[in-house]
Amino acid sequence: MKNSENNRFFNLVLPTFFVLSAFFWKLYFIEERDICMDEPFSIYHAQMSLADIINVSLQGEPTPPLFMILLH
Repeated sequence: MKNSENNRFFNLVLPTFFVLSAFFWKLYFIEERDICMDEPFSIYHAQMSLADIINVSLQGEPTPPLFMILLH
């Protein structure tokens, strides 16, 4: 009996709790901007290959290459 209660908790209650808490957390901050200012540029450059990230940094990108590599 104890094992089925644990399975129900981990398979139903815990995921439901996380989904509902994430939903209400996002609903509370619905008007906030997720990505703003220069973050889209950082995300764009971080999606490049590591060689391209280093080349972009050498061409005058003000963001340090280590930050881009960590974001990659």
